[in-house]
Amino acid sequence: MNPNLQQADAIFQEALEIPDGAARNEYLNKACGDDLELRALVERLLVAVPNLSGFLDQPAYRPSVEEETISPAGES
Repeated sequence: MNPNLQQADAIFQEALEIPDGAARNEYLNKACGDDLELRALVERLLVAVPNLSGFLDQPAYRPSVEEETISPAGES
């Protein structure tokens, strides 16, 4: 049975606000109860968060020096 994604998202969002690992674990114990699949889903989301940091810090496309010096067609 799939965990309720809305419930998982709500638990995930709340868990993100808890910086202390022990306190976060205690919260997850209470929020997920005996639902191991829900707990596993929330934990996978939490583990993925550090991997996302800096994702938007770099531009998706960075022109090369040659591209920066070439003027668009029709311009001199």
